[in-house]
Amino acid sequence: MFGMLPDQSRLAELQRRRVRATRAPEVVAAWAAAGVAASVLSDVRQEDIIKQLRGGGRRKRQFGSLQGIVAEFREAGDMAVIIGWNIDNEPALLIRSQALSQPDSLLRTIYPDGFIAAAQPLTCALIIDFDETDWRADWVQLTERR
Repeated sequence: MFGMLPDQSRLAELQRRRVRATRAPEVVAAWAAAGVAASVLSDVRQEDIIKQLRGGGRRKRQFGSLQGIVAEFREAGDMAVIIGWNIDNEPALLIRSQALSQPDSLLRTIYPDGFIAAAQPLTCALIIDFDETDWRADWVQLTERR
């Protein structure tokens, strides 16, 4: 991180990893209760995905129903990584893209502030931002669609 000494940066990284490890069983259990198998990604893989997501890409606002937008996203690949809104402190989980077809209420229960779903391999991401009564969706295209 900018402005941090190497030891401070390393301590901050270890703290984020500890927070994610503590939260992971709860999130995996929430998905399991919905009948979805979820695997926790390694810290190294999650940090690589975060770096790529922060690197940008073409971004556009999505409109329509959340279920419709998720259905379009599922076409990007069979597997997806899903991370809670606070991507530094939430565990990244690998799930089948089909599993994203959940009621809005379930997604809001697991991820009250929203989530990022990244296609695997990482070609695009769907960013869902929940507020109390509404939601917003952005599509980030990281590579050209084939």
